[in-house]
Amino acid sequence: MYSAKRKNRLLILMLLAAAIALPGCGNPFIKDILDKGGDEGTPGRVTRTAGIYVGSSTVPEPGISGLVAGLTWISSNEVDEQSYRIVLDANETVGPQSLTTGVTTGITIILEGVGAERIIQLSSNGSLFTIPDRITLVLDKYITLRGAPGNNNSLVRVNTGGNLEMREDAKITGNTHNSSFSYGGGVYVDGGTFTMNDSASVSGNTATTTTSFGGGVSVAGGTFIMNDSVSVSNNTAFADGAYNRGGGVNIMTISTLTMNGGTIYGSGGGPDANKLEGAASTKQGISLFKGSGSSAIAQYGNGDLIIPGVQSSVLYTDATITGHP
Repeated sequence: MYSAKRKNRLLILMLLAAAIALPGCGNPFIKDILDKGGDEGTPGRVTRTAGIYVGSSTVPEPGISGLVAGLTWISSNEVDEQSYRIVLDANETVGPQSLTTGVTTGITIILEGVGAERIIQLSSNGSLFTIPDRITLVLDKYITLRGAPGNNNSLVRVNTGGNLEMREDAKITGNTHNSSFSYGGGVYVDGGTFTMNDSASVSGNTATTTTSFGGGVSVAGGTFIMNDSVSVSNNTAFADGAYNRGGGVNIMTISTLTMNGGTIYGSGGGPDANKLEGAASTKQGISLFKGSGSSAIAQYGNGDLIIPGVQSSVLYTDATITGHP
C-alpha cells in the first residue's frame, strides 16, 4: 500500500507529465522548460525534431521544413503575442530575410539547431535578417549565422522596436560590411534592442570602408545588453579615410550599453582582440560617443569589461562610463 504522501507525489508527477504533453500548455514553469529547449538527454528538457512549432507545443506543424518555409508559414499564420520555433537539423544557405508582421503587439521567432551546430549561411548581399518593430528574433542553441566576405550590409539589422536575442552557444560570424558608411560588421542596432545571454558570441566580422563604426556591433539610438559569459572578439573596423571607431563595439548617439557580464576584447587581447586598421586607426576594442544634444552611456554591473592594453583616452571625448571600477 502506498502512503498518502507517496500517493500525492505520484499524482503531482502524473499532472506534470500531462501538462508537458499539452501542446498549448500555459504553465509558466513548463513553458520556460519547453521554450529554452536543452541539450539532448538533459533531464527535464525537450528534444524536438526538425520542423516548426507553435508556442510550447512539442508536435511540429505538418509538412513544413526548413528556414524559409518556416518563415513563410509564420507570416501566413501568425497570432499576436505568440512564439514560433523553427528547428533545423542541417545547414542552410539562404538570401536576405526581411521579417514582417501584421500583428498589434508582437511575435517571437526562435531558431534552434538539433544534434550539432547548424549554420545559416548568407548567399547574397544584404542583411541575413532585418528585424522590424514588434518582432523578436531569438538565436538559440546550435545556431550560427555566417555572413559573406564581400557583403554590403551588417549580417543582422535590428530596427526601432525590434529585438534580437542570442542564447546558449549561438554565434554571429564571418561577415564583412563594405558600404559608404559601414555600421556594424556583425550586428547593426538602429533603434532596437540586442541582448546576448549564456555563452553567445559575435566574432570574426569586419566593417570596412572610408568610414567604419563597430567591427562586431554598432548601436545607434538603441540598446545593447551583455549577460553571463558572452563575448565580442576578433572583429575589425577598417577605414582608409578619417574615421574608424570600435574594433569590437561602437556605441553612438542616444544609445545604451549595459554589461552585466561578458567580455569585449581590446587590442591587447591576443587572438581574441578586436582591432582597428587603416589610416585612421587607434587601438581600441570599444568606442562610446556623446555628441551635441545626445549621449551614449556604458553601464557595467557585476560583469568585467576586458579591454587589455587599452586606456580610457582612446574613447570618444565626453563618453560617459558609470558603475565600473
